[in-house]
Amino acid sequence: MALSAAEAPMYEWPPLRAAILMLPCAAYSTAWRTSSVDFTVTTAAGVESANRELKTFFDRYSDLLYWGLMAMSVLGSGFAGLLSYSKADDRVRKLRTLERLLEIAKAARSADSIKALDDLQAEIDTIQGDMIHEVEAGTLDETAMMAYAMSVERAQLTISDRRPAVQDLPVQDLPPRPLAAVASL
Repeated sequence: MALSAAEAPMYEWPPLRAAILMLPCAAYSTAWRTSSVDFTVTTAAGVESANRELKTFFDRYSDLLYWGLMAMSVLGSGFAGLLSYSKADDRVRKLRTLERLLEIAKAARSADSIKALDDLQAEIDTIQGDMIHEVEAGTLDETAMMAYAMSVERAQLTISDRRPAVQDLPVQDLPPRPLAAVASL
């Protein structure tokens, strides 16, 4: 069965084929090679590469990708562990400060001089200044700020409650006066 001009490929269409064959160079033309396997091997390395299978990207680099992902996983876990450790250290430091405020309140109850109460108040002021710096830096959350505020308030109330009692106590820092000096008053 003969193909019509519309159904046949261009090179088989008789008028076009006749026109191509009238060209002087048409006698020397050959069909294009579409296979990439036709080549001449001249070296041993060429023979080896011709016999080797073609590998895809994942065939070539799957082991490298696997070990790279494993290494990244280990590094990521280590980094997360270090961050967790530094957060834990920060919590421990905050708890120590809160415990110190409680110790100040206990020490204020047994203070026997105004100077001791003033030293405790100076320590509270230092802790409060550090707390303000942490609030400015954004390292304190709402719960920690409330805990600091309650502890500082408790320590300051204890100091202010103890001051009148300490002022009524006899001064122990001065040496006793001689009896003759007391009689002259």
